[in-house]
Amino acid sequence: MKHIINMKEIKIAGRGPAGLMAATAASGACGIRIYGFPERRTYPVAIRKEDFDVLISFLKSKKRSDIIKLLSPFPVHKARKMSPHHEASFESKDPIFYVFLRGNTKNSIDSLFSSSLSGKAEFIEDKTNLDNCDIDASGPKRFNVLGTGAVIEDIRSDEIKIYYNNRYADKGYVCSIPFGKKIFVLSVSFGTANINKSTEKLKSLLKSETMFNERLEPSYYVTGKENYFYPPVPCRGNTLICGSAGGFFDATRGFGHFYAMITGFMAGLALSHTGSFSEAKKEYIAMWKPLLQERLKTEFEKRVSFFNSFTNNDYDRIIKEISGKSNYVSISRQKTQSD
Repeated sequence: MKHIINMKEIKIAGRGPAGLMAATAASGACGIRIYGFPERRTYPVAIRKEDFDVLISFLKSKKRSDIIKLLSPFPVHKARKMSPHHEASFESKDPIFYVFLRGNTKNSIDSLFSSSLSGKAEFIEDKTNLDNCDIDASGPKRFNVLGTGAVIEDIRSDEIKIYYNNRYADKGYVCSIPFGKKIFVLSVSFGTANINKSTEKLKSLLKSETMFNERLEPSYYVTGKENYFYPPVPCRGNTLICGSAGGFFDATRGFGHFYAMITGFMAGLALSHTGSFSEAKKEYIAMWKPLLQERLKTEFEKRVSFFNSFTNNDYDRIIKEISGKSNYVSISRQKTQSD
């Protein structure tokens, strides 16, 4: 027996990028109810240029210039990769990363998409029974990745720094992302399963002067949890699942926003096109599998096979090798006790 979708209304669990993108994709075809709480803190997220290009190309193929106009990221042309004893810097005419804002500010993804949905969607600040939702974009139900971030004010930077050091981010990395007169220092750990421990490691780094040339005092902290697994789970019962709730997550780098936005759009589009869940499920799978399945598998296998076992000596070797490439500038770092 087919489950007939109520085309008068689509219920979405989750008010992050995946849920907002799903609502935007489906808006106009039916009513939208979005359950969840808005992001209160303001912080930036970075998406690699190659991922952003895939997202834009897919939106263009679906003739959704309206969504493309809402995506107005800040391009970053400089990157610096660091290990305990080596650095490699890189600058490109083309952007290396695109930076988006999250949270309670007028230029954030959250605010721009929420404003565009005004009069088209009803926002309900409450949790809902996920079994009653058509789309689950509510994030992971378990976690094996921790993100701890610190917002530093009154400091300017034009580059993204990525620091590999197990002392400060177990089996992961620390990155700094510029936005305006601030930077966001984010520790992504695949090996530390405790928020307090992860936060203490980040505090230690900010005081150590090993990643920056000065001690930094954060204005506030942001924490989050994610889950990587393979294969992804695109549906449960009569619900489509998108973003990290379904395992759409970069297990190599700990990135989630690219997958959140593109799978959220796919899920919303599939439901708005069809009259039954079985048809929506088929359309959703037909969109994400050819584009995302192989890269999800590759990222997962890299994480499991060798990134989870990397030592600081491995990071030093890799960054040293990278610094030998012609388009990088090599910098030797002084060995310090804290490393």
